[in-house]
Amino acid sequence: MERKAAKGKWTAVRIPYGYEIGREQDIPIPHPTGGPVVRQIFSTYANDRTGTIADQLNQRGIRTRFGQPWSGMTIANMPFQPRLHRRQDLRRFSTT
Repeated sequence: MERKAAKGKWTAVRIPYGYEIGREQDIPIPHPTGGPVVRQIFSTYANDRTGTIADQLNQRGIRTRFGQPWSGMTIANMPFQPRLHRRQDLRRFSTT
């Protein structure tokens, strides 16, 4: 895992909703259908309640990666996933 992190590659097990692993770079890239959904969530997050965003997605028939309806809690947890904002870098946790 440290070798992958040193190369800037993806080291986590689960890929965040709206992303897929790029074959060439081995890092998350926006998924063709999920990427726009994530952009919508992030663009409306500051102005709408999470429950409202979830309701909008559910009304459009968009489901989570597990095929479940969206909830406000699912939306609330998304922006706080650091892996959505940057590559994981295990070197920053180094004690040397």
